[in-house]
Amino acid sequence: MKLQLNNEWSLGDSEIDLFRKMSQILSRNYNTIFIEETHQHYIHYHSATVNQTARREISDLWIIAYSPSKKRIRMTFLQAKYHRKDIRPTRVFHGDYFQYELLSDRPQLIDGGRFRFPLNILSFGCCDSLGSYGIFFVDDNKNIDMAYCCASWLTASDTPSHYGQFIVNLSFPPHTVDENNDNCNCNICSELNYTCDINVFSDNLLDLKIGSELFFENSEILFYLKNFLIRNDNIQNNTTLLNLINDDFNLNQDSGDNLFKYDGGNPYMLIIDVDKKEDSKE
Repeated sequence: MKLQLNNEWSLGDSEIDLFRKMSQILSRNYNTIFIEETHQHYIHYHSATVNQTARREISDLWIIAYSPSKKRIRMTFLQAKYHRKDIRPTRVFHGDYFQYELLSDRPQLIDGGRFRFPLNILSFGCCDSLGSYGIFFVDDNKNIDMAYCCASWLTASDTPSHYGQFIVNLSFPPHTVDENNDNCNCNICSELNYTCDINVFSDNLLDLKIGSELFFENSEILFYLKNFLIRNDNIQNNTTLLNLINDDFNLNQDSGDNLFKYDGGNPYMLIIDVDKKEDSKE
């Protein structure tokens, strides 16, 4: 992934541009969809830090990786950043504290916003990687790379005393902490905690080790995802994931199109079928 991305990136690319190009690279061997939205809406949650209601966008990017052959789906809400220097020596970047709190604590929402996210959209899963950060950076060789981390594995340099924009330093685990695939709190799911290598990130994404696993009992989330796919203009490319939800997760019921009163409002979205295309050259 790193070699291919560096062959395609441009100096003016943003973090979202780079994720779009990652999607294009993956699409050579996998079925991928990159959905772009111009209007994002806010959700509300209770901040335990300041004991007030906080308002933030849920994340920059919603990633869903799934396998029809394994009958599995995982998803993460990822906050994307672009660090203009090599992040590895210090392992520190800047970020908004309340966005960090939202993705690391993953609380029940107070209000799902105009897009009507289920209130448990961040709290339903057992995996820390349901909330995550992806930081593109320029290494010492002037190449693009990416560091990834579960939000809860980051450490904030300070905490606010009241609600508002509050920028802090967010630190990755120290060098003494290995980049491992560990079991999450349920001791069943395996997930990547962090890495400073985009190749490790992409390999684990395709190996279904990033994001929270969706199970039969997560019917509210599955139903919401199904209706999002039905609503979206890319429906013709979503058939495989829809069939997986309908047939293998037993959710073949009324579409509930009235769930959505407004267009737009979700994060950018990357959907990946991790089963290789039949005509894949790799």
